[in-house]
Amino acid sequence: MPKLRILIPLMSFASVSAVLFTPALPAMTEIFQVSDATIQYSMTLFIIGYSLGFLPLGPLSARFGRKPVLVGGLLLATISTLTIILAANLALLWLLFIARFFQAIGACAGMMTTVTMIGDSFEKEQAARALSLATLSFAIVPGCAIFLGGVLTEYIGWQSCFYFLSLYGLIFIYLSKYLPETLKEKKRPSLIAVGATFRNKPLLYASIAAGFGSSCIYVYSTAGPFIGIDIMQLTPAVYGMYNLIPAIGMLIGALTSAKLSQLQSPMHNLIISFTLIACGTMWMLLSFIQDTREPLHLFLPMFLIYCGNGINFPAASSLGLSHASDKAYASGTLNFVNMGVVTLFVLSLSLLPLSKMMLLPSILIFVTLGLAVFWGILKNN
Repeated sequence: MPKLRILIPLMSFASVSAVLFTPALPAMTEIFQVSDATIQYSMTLFIIGYSLGFLPLGPLSARFGRKPVLVGGLLLATISTLTIILAANLALLWLLFIARFFQAIGACAGMMTTVTMIGDSFEKEQAARALSLATLSFAIVPGCAIFLGGVLTEYIGWQSCFYFLSLYGLIFIYLSKYLPETLKEKKRPSLIAVGATFRNKPLLYASIAAGFGSSCIYVYSTAGPFIGIDIMQLTPAVYGMYNLIPAIGMLIGALTSAKLSQLQSPMHNLIISFTLIACGTMWMLLSFIQDTREPLHLFLPMFLIYCGNGINFPAASSLGLSHASDKAYASGTLNFVNMGVVTLFVLSLSLLPLSKMMLLPSILIFVTLGLAVFWGILKNN
C-alpha cells in the first residue's frame, strides 16, 4: 500500500513548479524587456508540456512500472529547473521557455503517479476518499508556494524561486524510494489501449469537467499577479500572503470532499463545486465592473472558487477512473484532457482584447458555463 504522506505532497509537485514563481512575473517583464503577454508564455508552455507529458507517461508506467517513470520524471524536472537558472543568468528568454516546457513534462509524473497508485491500491469508494485527501496538497502546498515565491522574489530575487524548486525536486527523488511498486502486471505500450481510453465517454467527459475546474487555478495564477501587483499595487510578498486566502478555500473544499465522498455520489459533489465556482465568479465580475481595486474583492471570490475546485477534481477524477479498467492509461488520458482544457483557457489570456482587470472574471464565466454543461452530459451517460 503506498504511503499517502508521500503521495499527498507529490500530487502537487507540478503545481508548485508552475506557480511558485508567479509573483515574479511582473518583475520578469522588466528583466527580459517583454510585454505581459509574452512573459505569460512561460506559464502557457509549462501547461502545454504538462498536458502532453501525460500521453507517454501512462503507457510507460504500464510497461516499466510506476516508480521508474516517477523518478525519471522528477530527474527531468530538476535538470530543467537548473537550466532555467542558467537562462536567467544569461537573460535568454528562448532558453527559459524551452526549459519550462521540459520541466512540465517531467513534473507531471508526480500527479500521474499519485492518481495511478491510488487507483491501483484502493476500491472505488476508498479511492475517492484517498483522492480527496491527496487534493489537500493542492490546498496547502501551492498556496504556500505562491507565498514563498513572493517572499523570495521581494527579498532575494526571482531566480531564487528556481533554486528552491531544484532542491524541492531532489527531496522528492529521495522520498520516492519509500514508495512501493503498485503495478501488478507489466504491459507493452499499446496504441489500441490509448485509443480505447479516448473512446470511453464517461472518462472523457469527467476529464473535461476536471479541466474546467483546474482552469480556475492556472488562469488565476497567470493573470492574478498582474492584477494584484500592477493594478492593486501590492508588493510580491504581500501578494503572496493574500494568496493564502484562496489556499484556505481549497483546503476547506478538499476536506469537505473527503467527507462528502462517504455520504453521496460524485455527481452530487460536482453540482456543489459548480455552485461555489459560479458564486465566486459573479462576485468578482460585479466588483471589477465597478472598478473596485480592494484586494479582498480579488482574493475572497477566489476563496469560493478554490473551495469549489477542491471538491471538483476528486469528484471528477474518481468518477472517470471508476469507468476504466486500466488505471495507468486512464490516468494519463484524464490528466492529458484535463490540462488540455487548461491550456485553451490560459492561451485565451493573451488573445482576448480585454483589460487586465476583466480578463480573469470573463474567462471564469466560461469555466462556470462549461462545468454546468458537462455536469449535464455526465448525468445522462
